[in-house]
Order: sequence, then structure tokens, then C-alpha cells
Amino acid sequence: MERVDAVVVGAGVIGLAVARALAQAGWQTVVLERERAIGTGISSRNSEVIHAGLYYAPGSR
Repeated sequence: MERVDAVVVGAGVIGLAVARALAQAGWQTVVLERERAIGTGISSRNSEVIHAGLYYAPGSR
């Protein structure tokens, strides 16, 4: 790899979404993660609540 346009730190839900969007926009993107596998850090503990929408009123954003 000769050049990198963006470095995303963290391969959790948000990090991977940002990295995907950058890559689809044509940016040479690298994702750095300290854990051995993706999604095993904080995201694995918080994303269930975020995505399930348990604490949000119906129709809210």
C-alpha cells in the first residue's frame, strides 16, 4: 500500500460503518483494531441496545 487516505480506529459497529462509507467513496482506508476479532470490544456490549431500540419511543430517531 503506497498511500492511505483515511485511518479508522476501532472495528466496532461505528468504525466499520465509517470505513465502509469511506471505501465506497473511493478512499484508500485502513481499519485498526486492538482486539483479535472485529466487534469484540465495546460494540459487542452496547450495540444490542442501540440497534434493538429498546429505549426509544416508536417513530423517534
